[in-house]
Amino acid sequence: MPHPDRAQGRGSSERRGTNSRDARRLEALRDLLEDLSHLDGESCILVEGRRDMEALRLLGVGARIRCLMRGRGTLLQRLSSLGPGMVCILTDLDSEGRELARQASTILASLGVEADVSAWRSLEKLVRGETSSIEELAPYIARLSERVDKALPRA
Repeated sequence: MPHPDRAQGRGSSERRGTNSRDARRLEALRDLLEDLSHLDGESCILVEGRRDMEALRLLGVGARIRCLMRGRGTLLQRLSSLGPGMVCILTDLDSEGRELARQASTILASLGVEADVSAWRSLEKLVRGETSSIEELAPYIARLSERVDKALPRA
């Protein structure tokens, strides 16, 4: 038996639920970005390329960011130069980014460096299907913010 609200289509309460989910998602994204901004000086965020780094800067992330695909040498050599602090891996959310995160995490572990993928996992859940790259994060957050603002009751 169908739920009464669903039998009549999307009611206002269901739209409010969607808007509420968007608001919670937006708040969680902002919290995640703030957490990334407050990494200690020894730690760094590892992204794929320059545009990803620029996107995080545009979103206010002030922590040390290193690009995984820039520089000379092998992936092992580039990762070896990161230093002893924790590395937050934040590659794209597509299959290539997932594989790159896995490889980087494995190499960093072999070097005795703590690789943290919790922000990547959180981001993947928060933007599920909406965007797959770090460089598209700012426009995605802007669209989400706009949807939340439009849903607010007018006084």
